[in-house]
Amino acid sequence: MSLRKVLVVDDMQTVLEQAESLLKDKFEVRLALNTAEALKLVGEELPDIILCDINMPDTDGFALVEALKQNESFKEIPVIFMVIETSILTKTKAYELGVVDMLTKPFVPKELVRKLEANCKLKEIGWKPEY
Repeated sequence: MSLRKVLVVDDMQTVLEQAESLLKDKFEVRLALNTAEALKLVGEELPDIILCDINMPDTDGFALVEALKQNESFKEIPVIFMVIETSILTKTKAYELGVVDMLTKPFVPKELVRKLEANCKLKEIGWKPEY
């Protein structure tokens, strides 16, 4: 069985390196420093799940999710947001857009892996959140 594919999107190289280090034994990891690069990588090879920072300088994670949802081929890819601090408005907007989960940075390694695995399994059985 091949490894599930995760795309990690964050504007901080250190976060990308940490995520890759934590995930490389359980996932095939691809990295993007911004949303434009992320969309390019998604177009080349569909990931099973995307782990994305909300706050990035070029465009934010919300813009990435909106772009994914507008493309029939990409709209079913589950997205987990990485956040430092979250307001109820941010959470509400994220879930209304279709984000499947949120993870606080700095992340706890076991929580990171569990959330990715759980949401990949939910996708495989066809479960979709209804908002």
